[in-house]
Amino acid sequence: MATPQNGVVAVRVNGDPIRIKGTVTYALGGKVREPVEGPTGLAGFSVKGMAAFVEVVSVDADDVDLGQLQGLTEQTITVQLENGKTIVVNDASVVGLIEASTDEGEFTVRFVGPTAKEV
Repeated sequence: MATPQNGVVAVRVNGDPIRIKGTVTYALGGKVREPVEGPTGLAGFSVKGMAAFVEVVSVDADDVDLGQLQGLTEQTITVQLENGKTIVVNDASVVGLIEASTDEGEFTVRFVGPTAKEV
């Protein structure tokens, strides 16, 4: 049987699982090239460093402390994928405001760190 190419098995913060309700999005970060346009077309590229991130849509259950989650810094985030990959973001902090929705009983949290790796 073929290995699944999509789906998430688990997301953990310092080894503690987060309930996954919806999409998990991630980026490894690193150097990103952007085109520089001139009057005659492409003049070259600029290079910027971009941070790594993991964004999770999770369940706002009674045992979830959103205030504590909002204040997390310097955490290790791991995302275990169905395809066998594991994404690791070290020294990650929660960025932005965590907003919970009562309609769906969910919230989205974004962890950002300097770099990530696939293992």
